[in-house]
Amino acid sequence: MRLRTDCGTENGLMAALPCCLRSLHTDEFAGAKSHMYGTSTSNQRIESWWSYFRKQRSQFCMDLFNDLRERHLFNGSRQHISLV
Repeated sequence: MRLRTDCGTENGLMAALPCCLRSLHTDEFAGAKSHMYGTSTSNQRIESWWSYFRKQRSQFCMDLFNDLRERHLFNGSRQHISLV
């Protein structure tokens, strides 16, 4: 009935969505009351996972583009993307 998020920038849509979707409901948590902001005291594990995920995903992309560059399929410019 109620979603709680911290004030992180990635949570804007998560805050707006339930308020919009529940705007016509009539219960005690309808509309703007369907979301609340709070401190993030127990999200260290998920934040750690996201950090790990971003690092690993970034490394994959860096490796991919280095490989493409070594095979002369990509030179770093937007104009030269050659997929054979």
